Amino acid sequence: MAEAPRADERLRKALEVVKEGRVKKYVFKQSLRTYWVVVGRTRDYLVLPGRYCTCDDFFINVVARLKVKSCYHLLAQEVAEREGAFEVYEVDDEEGEKLLDEWLEV
Repeated sequence: MAEAPRADERLRKALEVVKEGRVKKYVFKQSLRTYWVVVGRTRDYLVLPGRYCTCDDFFINVVARLKVKSCYHLLAQEVAEREGAFEVYEVDDEEGEKLLDEWLEV
């Protein structure tokens, strides 16, 4: 069984993600809903700040095994928001719904 990455490794990865500009905030124009996304190596991950991420690590090590409190995507979103180091995209709700479907694909 694989070990969960150490806290310092998670923080290092989170800081790298922020530095590379891979944290995005999407605002749906009509409904004003906002969604945070972290661009991963193979897919984009939907992040609900401080609560949830669509990545496997979150499900396995945060939810199921209770080994850690957060994945690095959640940490990256938190750092990016605090530092103002993220891009904002305003999209029509129709386009946003398509994006949301992509982010929620398993």
